[in-house]
Amino acid sequence: MSQRPLRFYESICLPSNINFMLSLECSALVPEHIKTAFRMIKKRHPYFRMKIKRNNNGSAEFIEMISKEELETVFLERFEVTSEKEFENWEARLIAIGSKPHDSSQSTFYLELCSFNKTRHQLFACVNHSGIDGPGVFQAIRDFSFYLDSVLSENNLAVESKQFLDIHESYVHNFNLDELRKEPIIENFMSPVEAMDKENTSNPFISSKFYQFDEHVTKSLIEMCKKNNTTIQAALSTAVMVALMNSKRNVEDKTKFVNSCPCNMRSYLKDVCADDMICGSAALTWQQEVYKEDNLWNIVRDNTEKIKNCVNLNDGLKWWVKLVNSIKSQGYSIMSSSMGVISIDKPKNFEFKDLRFMGSAYEMVPNVAGIMTHAFTFLDRFTFNFSYTYPALNNQWAEIFSENINQVLLHFLNDESEKMNLKNLLETLRRH
Repeated sequence: MSQRPLRFYESICLPSNINFMLSLECSALVPEHIKTAFRMIKKRHPYFRMKIKRNNNGSAEFIEMISKEELETVFLERFEVTSEKEFENWEARLIAIGSKPHDSSQSTFYLELCSFNKTRHQLFACVNHSGIDGPGVFQAIRDFSFYLDSVLSENNLAVESKQFLDIHESYVHNFNLDELRKEPIIENFMSPVEAMDKENTSNPFISSKFYQFDEHVTKSLIEMCKKNNTTIQAALSTAVMVALMNSKRNVEDKTKFVNSCPCNMRSYLKDVCADDMICGSAALTWQQEVYKEDNLWNIVRDNTEKIKNCVNLNDGLKWWVKLVNSIKSQGYSIMSSSMGVISIDKPKNFEFKDLRFMGSAYEMVPNVAGIMTHAFTFLDRFTFNFSYTYPALNNQWAEIFSENINQVLLHFLNDESEKMNLKNLLETLRRH
């Protein structure tokens, strides 16, 4: 049986959840098929058979389930809807499951299954963030697809368990801690979003706005990024940066930003595989000075080069080392995450229709303003969501901010965007 304390970074992620909605069509699917597939995930990945409890000192610990009853238990709520309109209300359901006070002392994940006309299904999942990250959740979805397909084919699979890794116990690195303490911290840069409602603290939760491009638009976005020698992450970072600039009342001709995005650290860690369940993301931060007269694609290219430089310097590991040694890290104006293309083998017994993703808070939502943008491509469709703390930020403000991100991304599709500067682009966006 595995039992160990949560390491510092895992404890930081403990108050957060990662949530997804997987839409599929299958005439033979029943809730027990879902449960069986997730029992196999529990056998394969130790994190899914963990409980998180407080010890006598109040510290959180991972405790592996040992009884047959616990190992067989999959918390799944099932309900059916009777209309297309109800079924298409998945956004509210995804936000709701992420806002529920799930008991991590019983399980690290909870499921809901919504069905319509016995053939169309939406599987919602809420997974505690402490021992898993976005890439890990997508790996769990791949495994779920494989296992569910096998269950529907009535194939008996032998599932071998992976190890429960402890990557945050210590880091192998060559950084000098004294030198890290001396690294300058940028203080004067564009501030993050600020709370609109500081008085209303009742019933806070993380809400989200969801967007998806069709196959044609997605292909065009990828082609324009390739044409300009940039990445989707850099384009997304630029779009969120422009939306933040637009949300400020007064923006000077020259603006200093500190931008940020997560970095998947699996390839930097010894004895860690791409399909391991770990809390394996670190933050990359970089400074940039932006002028209103700057060409838009030049800003994206600058972001591309600076992200590449952060990766080459192993800044993700440096961020972890600073964190665990209580060394102050650089703050940032915004953070956004492009998680790449999510590839899943086509199942034989059901059909994927959609996949959505969002982060949320577990137990407590901060009253301060906070935003996060996640993006990925699945079924050849670029998908992103904009999450925000409510009521610190209201729905109308979030609608304008997220729609401006969407408009900047769509603007990248036009050949004219290669000639447009930031000032002209800002003039086309909705104001708050």
